[in-house]
Amino acid sequence: MKKTLSLLCLLILCWGTIKAQNNDNIPLPKSFQEKQTASREAKVHFLAGGYFGFQIGGNTAVEVNPHIGILPWDFLCVGIGGTYMFSYTNSYLGEQKSHVFGANGFIEGLIWKQRIIAHVEYEYLNFPSYDDTRLHSHGILIGPGYNQFISDKISCYVLFLFPVWSTMDVYSIPIIRLGINVKF
Repeated sequence: MKKTLSLLCLLILCWGTIKAQNNDNIPLPKSFQEKQTASREAKVHFLAGGYFGFQIGGNTAVEVNPHIGILPWDFLCVGIGGTYMFSYTNSYLGEQKSHVFGANGFIEGLIWKQRIIAHVEYEYLNFPSYDDTRLHSHGILIGPGYNQFISDKISCYVLFLFPVWSTMDVYSIPIIRLGINVKF
């Protein structure tokens, strides 16, 4: 008798559990509902921006570096960019003008409320040499940065990059970049 009664109680408990799982009319707690709607609204964002540099004096240079990226998650940005630099030098050797072209690919980790940046970049540069041929430089740059939001879509950033590998000695250490990004 005790076994039959125990089995009957067990069946009633299991039936109640199964029946409760099939009932769609039970409201969810508000905290869970907010998380569920936020995950449905999550989407991939894109980023466009770059930095502009110039130097005035005995060596005059103007540099433009646009880039675009994709943010598959809020904490990761993967992108590509380009480089163009015009420099003009007036020295005892005479006037010298040069054009530098380049491209890069980068990955950024956005840490602590998307303010601290961990940046890794591959960069290719093509620049003139003294015998009127073009030189090619490949390098990997790594470093930290800081991102400051101006609005919910626009931010300014600063990067401190260090060349960890390069085919030519092109940079002084560290490379400091100031730029702006627009997220859409």
